[in-house]
Order: sequence, then C-alpha cells, then structure tokens
Amino acid sequence: MPGLPPVGLGPRIGPFRSEMNSEQKHSVTTLNCANFEDNCRWSNTNEDELDWSMTKDIPNSQSWMSSLGTSEYPEANAGAIISGQRGGWEGGKLISEQLPCFPTDLVLGITAWKSKIGDPNSQPKLQICSKNVAETRAVLANCLDIPIHNGAPIQIDVPQPNDPSQPSQIVLAANNFAAVEGGAMFIQDIQLQGTLNCAGDSPKKHPTLIDTFQRDQQSESIQSIASSQLEDINAPNYDDTAPIKAPQPAFSTSNSKTNADRPPRFPSTSSNSLFEQCLALSCNPSDLSCQFWRSSGDNKWEIGSTGRVSNPLTGINTAPGNSEKYLVAPFLDSHIHSYTLVTEKINIPLTEEVYFCFYEYLTTNGLSLSICTERGDCFYQQNILDLKEAFASQKEGGKRWELKCRKLPVGIYEMRVIAENMGDNKGEIGFLPVRLSKDSRGQEFIC
Repeated sequence: MPGLPPVGLGPRIGPFRSEMNSEQKHSVTTLNCANFEDNCRWSNTNEDELDWSMTKDIPNSQSWMSSLGTSEYPEANAGAIISGQRGGWEGGKLISEQLPCFPTDLVLGITAWKSKIGDPNSQPKLQICSKNVAETRAVLANCLDIPIHNGAPIQIDVPQPNDPSQPSQIVLAANNFAAVEGGAMFIQDIQLQGTLNCAGDSPKKHPTLIDTFQRDQQSESIQSIASSQLEDINAPNYDDTAPIKAPQPAFSTSNSKTNADRPPRFPSTSSNSLFEQCLALSCNPSDLSCQFWRSSGDNKWEIGSTGRVSNPLTGINTAPGNSEKYLVAPFLDSHIHSYTLVTEKINIPLTEEVYFCFYEYLTTNGLSLSICTERGDCFYQQNILDLKEAFASQKEGGKRWELKCRKLPVGIYEMRVIAENMGDNKGEIGFLPVRLSKDSRGQEFIC
C-alpha cells in the first residue's frame, strides 16, 4: 500500500480563488495548461476539503505510481491530489479564470491518472463542470464524469453553465477518495478548443433550468416533432402491492422560439391542447432544452445524473426509472431554505379529470415538497418526518424515487413546485416531471 502523506501537504496550485485575476479571457486557448509550472490560469478554491498541488511537491507521491497500473506516468509538474480515505463527496476543485461568455462548442482535452486500489466504485473520480461567475459557490452542477484511461489523452465536451451568455468559468473536480487506502489523482496537458462568440442578443433574463442552445426562429408543432418519439418504458415496480407503469418522460426537442417570444401556447381546452401541455410538462433537463420549466428566485435547481457524487446517506446519486438525469434541490447550506420551479401557464378544462405524474425523492427529516398554483393553492405536499424510517428504508434497499400522480385543479394558472427544508438537517430533494394522465395511477397517459 502506498504511503499516505498528511492531507494538505504541498504548495497549492496557482493563486487562491480570492486572489484570482478577474480579467476575462477572449480566447479559450489562454486556459491551456501543459503542466502547472507554466503559469497556468487555474487555481484552487477556498471552499474545498482538498487542494491541488504539483506532483513533485507532495511527499511520497512516487509511491503511488505503482497503483496506476501503467508504464506511462505523470510528469513531476503535473497537478495532483493525494488523500487518505474520506467521504465520496469530499475533494478538491480547480477553477479557471473567467471567460466573457461560454462557447457552445467547447471541448476539453486532458491526460489523467487515478489510483486503482480497491473496488472501482471507491476509486477517485474526475469531473468537468461549468458555472457562471455570479454563482458564488463552485457547486458540482452542470458536470460530466471524465472517463480516465491512465496516461491516455481523452477529449470530452464541456457542459454549459446555466446562462452561457454571462461570464463563466470551467471547473475540474476530483472526489470520491473512498477506498480504505485512500487515493490519488493526477492531471496534465489541459487543452481547450472552442469559439468565443459573445456578440448578439442575450437570452431572456429570467432564470431557466438550463438554457444552452440558440433556438431557430421558425416554430414547429410539438405534436409533429414528438409523435415519433413517444414510447412507454416500464420502470421497476417500487411497490409490489400496487405496481405502477412508469414511463420515460416524453421530451420535446422542437426548435422553437423561447417562451418569452411566443404567444400563450394553450388558448383552448381541446384534447389537442392537453396533448401539447402533456408534452411541454414532461420535458427532461437531460436534453438541455427544457424551456417550459424555470427556476424562480436566487436558488437554482441542479441537474443530476447516475453516479453523481453526494453524501451516501442524505444525497441522491441515481436516476428514476430509465431516465438519465433529474433535478436536485440541495440543502447543504444553512442559509438556503427553499427552491422553486415554475411552469408557463397551463389550462386544465372543467370537463376532464387531469393528473400530473412526477418522480420525487426526499432524503432526510425536515424536507418537504409541495406543488401549488400561483395563487398558493397547494394540491400536493410530501414531508419526511421520521428520520429513522428514512434511514431504515435506505438500509433495506427500499424505495427512494417514488412515482406520484395528483389531480390538477381546473383553470388557467402557473404550477409551482416548492422544495423546502423545514429543519436543520442537510439533505437533498429530487424531482422529475413525467406526464399528464387521465387516471391517478399513471396508466392512461395523455401523451
């Protein structure tokens, strides 16, 4: 087993975040970094458990080379994190200097190594993330796992921040040092390719879940686009006594104008209107074009995916059913008490019973999820009140994501999904819209 240096030994890479040069770079290549002696424009943050250092500055770093399982070793001036065993969500981030906006075609090239000790699930992970400068915390949102082939250069698309038109930063995050023996991560040869184009009209200013692509100005029918995509997919039964058919949410990938540019979409109460509303409500953040839902307020929902690094007891790291991604409201800061999602206006007719089906996931005591109209009339609320019951359910492999269907009130209104932390515990709430249904069990979907 390699010798473990004390955590925190070795000089930190670059300036501290508080000292970082705030000058905006006008070419992505200024962020290229062959090794960390080349005055790289990347730095540690002030908010992490671990710091990146150069390999040569970490005592006993050479003893970890045998754990890499390759004859191609990182250079002495490669970036490195070496740590003893710690929680999988703990780690260290490198954050780039600012870009004035975010390219739509940004690609990262990097060479990385990780220690191969213990179970693969306990080995270190490396993620590429993005964030807007105005978002003060470098949270692990808008991230992708980087596939590591020790010593082999790889390329990966860089996910976009919540508002690509605003000044942004790229984040490299290492975490999951969960093996009993600890772990090591090494990186070098950071290369970025992409075109900065910050001219033109800015997207609408109200917050959205994620807004990345410039829409074509020619509107297309949601029904014609999505009709070939609809497919019911059965998710595992979470309740043996009451099985529910749980489909993938139906996505719309229509190249249409943004909601701010369109007239109201649902002027009638016809079956066709309900079909279109069903498609609009079912949009999934994994297709990066979910315009019907938007975050409201200062706290934005995060986009999660399977394998997401989180607290094993109070975090969410799996997707519901066969979905790839989902929404997360993380309550990791005592100053954050609520997150809100808002829809565009929906029109529910008096002549039909319509149910809204969705997945939810509450992880700890004191969390609450409510669904209400804009007038504050709530037609659904779920709380976790028994912490022992929540932990027992997890330990026994019990259900975590649950599919719920609730009857929608009649009328024209915005729907609001409100995630709240009513206590002092840290935890997360997961949410994913599915579809509209004609029944309370989600077996007669409208789209």
